[in-house]
Amino acid sequence: MNRRLPRRAAWWLLAALLLGVAVGWHTLTGRPAEAEPPRFARPLLRVSPDAAGVTFTLSAVPGDRLPDGVPVRLVLSTPAGPLQELASTRFGRTDLKVPYVRAGLTGYDLTLAGHRYRGSWWRNPGPAVTPLRLKVGARAVRVVGDPPPALVIHPQDAQGNVSNLPVLVRVQQPSVQAQPGTLWTRQVAVRHLLAWAFLPVGPRTGTLQVTASVGDAHGERAEVDLLPGPAAQARFRAPLGRAPASGRDGWQLELAAVRDRLDNPVLDGSSVTLLGQGTEHFSVTRQTVGGALRLSLPAAPEPGQYSLTAQTGGYRSAALALTSLTPVEPDPFPVLVAGKTVQVGPVLTPLGALPDNGTAVHLRILDAGGELLYAAQGVLSDGSTRFSLPDLASGQRTVEAEVGGQRSTVPLNVP
Repeated sequence: MNRRLPRRAAWWLLAALLLGVAVGWHTLTGRPAEAEPPRFARPLLRVSPDAAGVTFTLSAVPGDRLPDGVPVRLVLSTPAGPLQELASTRFGRTDLKVPYVRAGLTGYDLTLAGHRYRGSWWRNPGPAVTPLRLKVGARAVRVVGDPPPALVIHPQDAQGNVSNLPVLVRVQQPSVQAQPGTLWTRQVAVRHLLAWAFLPVGPRTGTLQVTASVGDAHGERAEVDLLPGPAAQARFRAPLGRAPASGRDGWQLELAAVRDRLDNPVLDGSSVTLLGQGTEHFSVTRQTVGGALRLSLPAAPEPGQYSLTAQTGGYRSAALALTSLTPVEPDPFPVLVAGKTVQVGPVLTPLGALPDNGTAVHLRILDAGGELLYAAQGVLSDGSTRFSLPDLASGQRTVEAEVGGQRSTVPLNVP
């Protein structure tokens, strides 16, 4: 058993030797021992928020001292993340001013030489300042059919915080016959950093005027154009619903009093589609002017009965009966032959009017077998024209004149 004692003593000797080497090496390298932090009583902390920020003041307790140069670390908990500030004691105290003015609850964590301070403070927003900025969801809406526009306001104080004072909203309805419209007022509370309200549109078209105020703060006036809704009613008729199928004569149509369901005239330029049915289908689209549509529509080229409906917005008219008449066959126009002169006319249209000056006239001379012997072309002037015939061989001849589809013939005997 005594044989183990020398081995244990050897281990103790080795440990002492290693400790001596470490101490000697530290002495040779000249590295100073780490200084212990100064010891002092826990300083007093005062947190003082003001309009420009918040000040953290550290001072020694009575009867104690606060050494200079002690580092101070401050961390604020903000919605944007931690905000860190560094300082150090000087002249026995520290005044650390942070220009943080956000309203609401803000937490802080301050450390000083082993002393730690945690807490929070609450800042109320200040009064709102001019100008208030009014945000309207739509600058133009229909008085029927569409959802009303919304007004959104962020009333801010001088530091950019949203004021929590209620917002007074005033809405002036459109004037009617020089009489001001109804004034609508409402007090809107600020929630979740904003105040908002639907604006009352009302039944009348015009300009909706909106203002808002928060205490002594005001903003510019916002305006909303109140437009009529889609067409819901109208009066459709045909002052002239019968016309010849001549290609020139037409039906006279009128779509009047085109209004929305609140009796407001629809906007000019509202599209109206006319759909026709009969021996053939046809359609035409026009735009309203002054809340009405008046047009002359050429009668259908094929004689017969037709029905016509008008459609615009939510309005569709009853079918309107129209008639395309068979054109009247005109009497043959006179053709007079005197020697070698042929006078054509006066020519009249089926309605008894003179054709336009310059209308073409075709003249042909045919023999007894219908063979063409001579042809010429002239134009009408005041419904008539003259031709000079050439020398023709004797025999039975026919003079044929044609104007715009009308034809007249007279016999001609050449001795």
